[in-house]
Amino acid sequence: MLVEAALLGTARRMPDLTPLATELGLSGEGSTPESRLLELAALATNYRWAGDEPARLPLPPLPVCLPETQAYMPDAALRILDQLLADKEPNRRLVGQWTRKCRERGWILPPDRLTTLLSRRKQGEFEVDPVEVKAIMGNRGVWLGQFNPDWAFEPDLTPEEEWHEGRRTVRDLALYAIRKTDPARALALLAQTWPTESLKERKSLLNTMLPGLSEADIPFLEGVRAELVSVKKPKPLQTEMLMHVTELLLAIPESALVAEVVGQLRAYFKTPTGLLNKLMQKIDKRLELPTRFDHFLEPKYIESFGFDALESHTEAERISSWFVSLLMRLHPVVWPLLLDDPQTRPVPFLMRQAIFKDEHEVVLRVLEEIVVNFKRADWVADLLPYKTDVKDWPKLLALLPADEQHALILREFSLTGQLGEHQYLTAEEAAPWSLPFSEAIWTNLGESWMKSPYQPLHGAERQFFRDAVAVVHPQLTPKAEALLLPNIPEAHQHGCREKLINPFLRWLDLREQIENL
Repeated sequence: MLVEAALLGTARRMPDLTPLATELGLSGEGSTPESRLLELAALATNYRWAGDEPARLPLPPLPVCLPETQAYMPDAALRILDQLLADKEPNRRLVGQWTRKCRERGWILPPDRLTTLLSRRKQGEFEVDPVEVKAIMGNRGVWLGQFNPDWAFEPDLTPEEEWHEGRRTVRDLALYAIRKTDPARALALLAQTWPTESLKERKSLLNTMLPGLSEADIPFLEGVRAELVSVKKPKPLQTEMLMHVTELLLAIPESALVAEVVGQLRAYFKTPTGLLNKLMQKIDKRLELPTRFDHFLEPKYIESFGFDALESHTEAERISSWFVSLLMRLHPVVWPLLLDDPQTRPVPFLMRQAIFKDEHEVVLRVLEEIVVNFKRADWVADLLPYKTDVKDWPKLLALLPADEQHALILREFSLTGQLGEHQYLTAEEAAPWSLPFSEAIWTNLGESWMKSPYQPLHGAERQFFRDAVAVVHPQLTPKAEALLLPNIPEAHQHGCREKLINPFLRWLDLREQIENL
């Protein structure tokens, strides 16, 4: 009441302050009644609450951080990390190499460095395998994840545990990982849950089956295809699934579908130019199909077969588009069965049939899709002479062993186009470059820089430049400046040093330091 009276004012009835003043040992005297009232109210409030314990929230106890069992990394490793993170955009390949080296050594970050690396990683400043980063965080780094979701790591689950417990996208990745190492186990897991999966999940899970695809997958895929074909009014997702299941079966040489397709397609290879004369008809009439063939090649069954027909003005073009799709997806192993002579090389055979320009382009597209989809490196040498458009070279060269890649590029360097299109040369799994190859690429980078000398490389070429430090030959260092500057006008040499040469040499020095840890 005393506090309430003080807040309301003292113009009304003045309370009797004598008992309270006596209890507090005060005289209660002051300059004015209002002052005495407010002073006693303040004292009384403190007196009232003195000794009371605050209410305790029922918070669960924090998990205890386990003691570290690994050694903290030495100062040399920390100095390299500081130099890497000093860049506004750290070089992702060098950060990855540093992380991997520290993990191999069994080192972990000291406590005062944990939050810096965790925060900058989450901000997307560099891409490093989360497993590698977690390995150098130690127990404290993992423990800190409970205080900031951006610092948290995924729990250590096996791919099979993720398959059973994870979200849909995680399950897809988990099954794909299992498939790459144990296709039989992946097939068993998929067959077990297939009846309970939604259409959307089924379509997504079919995409995981390509690694290790083999004869053992045929019964499952044929069962799925038979179920889809039996649907009288399929939904769009079911039509897409039918297309993909058919593609998978065509990629298995032992499947009954491949035997059926090969038996029917052989009629199109009987005459030297029979295939493309029929394939590329542009007149407004039906493509003439042999009447003795069953419904497989009849136009009215094209949609149920599963391939989306491209929009066209004539039915002949529509069937031709479907026919091209079929050829692209047919496994290359069975191509010799389509030819009278099994020793005939498919690339020259088909190219000889491409009499007209439009035929030439279609056949090249078919062959390129076959080579890339089925990774037929043995067809690349036959195909490259026909690929005059250099933009098509990278995805073909990527299929070759590193020494063949490098030899072809050195021999035809003027045809390689922009280096940004050749990311396979700097990929994580790319082989180290020889010194001649490193010199050729470095010179080409200088030429690319000269196209815009007042700004750094950008886009794909810029990323190629940054990633190349991981594979370039170490003996390029003393030659780097001499290879570029003589071809650079004097007015631009300073810019070339600042934007190209110096950053690259600094990265090469850091790479050497990492390797020597």
